[in-house]
Amino acid sequence: MSRSYVHNLFSIDDTDVTDMNYIAKENDVKDTVYDFMKFCDFIEREKPFATSKGDLSTKACYEVNKLLRYPQTDAKTTDRM
Repeated sequence: MSRSYVHNLFSIDDTDVTDMNYIAKENDVKDTVYDFMKFCDFIEREKPFATSKGDLSTKACYEVNKLLRYPQTDAKTTDRM
């Protein structure tokens, strides 16, 4: 991916945002919102503790992964997501 493509992808001009090269598909956005809602529900319901670095525990990551629209199928309980 070229540097100019990445710049155009993430740059926002105050006067015009039509120059962005990427247009998200509606289903991609819906899936992302769905996953975020599942994540928020999990945090609210389970109230997992954060590690000293502020991350979720590996067990919490594993549980969240199972809730996602497209979970990582080869995830292990020791993986961080």
